Amino acid sequence: MKFISLSVGIGDRVRFWEDHWRGDAPFCSLFLYLYRLSLSHNTSISAMFSLNSQFVGWDFKFFRGLNERECSEFASLMVILESFSLRLFIPDRRIWIANPFGVFSCKSSFEKLIECPDTPFSHLVLIWKASVPLKVKGFTWTVVHKGINTNDRFQKRRPSLYACS
Repeated sequence: MKFISLSVGIGDRVRFWEDHWRGDAPFCSLFLYLYRLSLSHNTSISAMFSLNSQFVGWDFKFFRGLNERECSEFASLMVILESFSLRLFIPDRRIWIANPFGVFSCKSSFEKLIECPDTPFSHLVLIWKASVPLKVKGFTWTVVHKGINTNDRFQKRRPSLYACS
């Protein structure tokens, strides 16, 4: 879920603390002390934002008052939330961050996989960029992904048949 963010409309499908919808990460990791104090875990944004006639604003349902550290964290949270408003006729949706249009594509996903240095796919790009017939590329891809019984796979199944004599 590294490249997925959420666009909030009504706010009924996005969890306030646990989902990544505002800022750099989910609020439960950015504001850990406040998350621990809140009784409203796994609660949607619309359930935490009150729009009744007596009170308009956020209801965090803290089980006790805040101390100094928590007050500074709370102030930081409120700075992030001050420009937020629910859009009552727009549904919540996912946004693919790797694409400038916010729409998932296999190409953008593959590009992000290749960019990560620890992925096992980075060397496999060479297979598809080689100037060989498509059948050879497909065969090589299948062999690399262990889809064809090669000598090393036969040795794993019956090592006694391939032992040196």
